[in-house]
Amino acid sequence: MKMKQLIVTFHESNDIANPGGDERKLRFSYTVVPSDKVGKSDEHKYTSEHQITVSVVKTICAPWQCKGVNVDLILFEAGRQQVDKVWKSGERPRSLDFDLTPPDYTGASVPFDTSRIPSPAGHRMIVEVQTTIGF
Repeated sequence: MKMKQLIVTFHESNDIANPGGDERKLRFSYTVVPSDKVGKSDEHKYTSEHQITVSVVKTICAPWQCKGVNVDLILFEAGRQQVDKVWKSGERPRSLDFDLTPPDYTGASVPFDTSRIPSPAGHRMIVEVQTTIGF
């Protein structure tokens, strides 16, 4: 097996929660391109568009907000980690849905240090995936 690096670039998030609903729901769009195609004249041919929708019920995130935490950054970090995990597993979905649910996520403790989470728009990460050689 050979490893290949993909560049994942996130874009602005969109709030898609139902007004008056009991959840915070954001959609993050992102593009994926092989690292060896970045900056090349044909980069656009190898770039694909994707999205992940991340949601959490307000009863879980209300205590985080009381602590002054930016819930959108928590949703982004959870989504970013999910994208990394799914792509490393070999899946290549155009669209993903991810819910922050107990027991992994509870209102009792903030799951991430938001001071260490980058802004979603323009954030790039490298994902290493296995590729097969030959047939």
